[in-house]
Amino acid sequence: NIMTYITYEAVEIFKKEQIQFISLGLSPLYDVGNSPYQDNPELTDLFSQMFAESELYAFKGIAFHKMKHPARKEYPVYFAVTRDTLSEDIMNIFKGIGLLGE
Repeated sequence: NIMTYITYEAVEIFKKEQIQFISLGLSPLYDVGNSPYQDNPELTDLFSQMFAESELYAFKGIAFHKMKHPARKEYPVYFAVTRDTLSEDIMNIFKGIGLLGE
């Protein structure tokens, strides 16, 4: 597909320029169900559902694209909240940072 071709061409240029590392960006919510931190099952379920069903952000597409690159390294990024944080609060945070639109 076009993204794979663009990435391949960019990597070839970066190699010529002796750039050692590139980042394909964040893949938020990927594999959230396998996190060692499962303190809030409601949020884990919400995040898993968002990853699987979101039409507003290409969670699955980004994760799929990144998995095609065998030399990748994954660095986990954590989202911490207090125990009493509600799913509604999380949705408001996502809306506030533009992840879910207006």
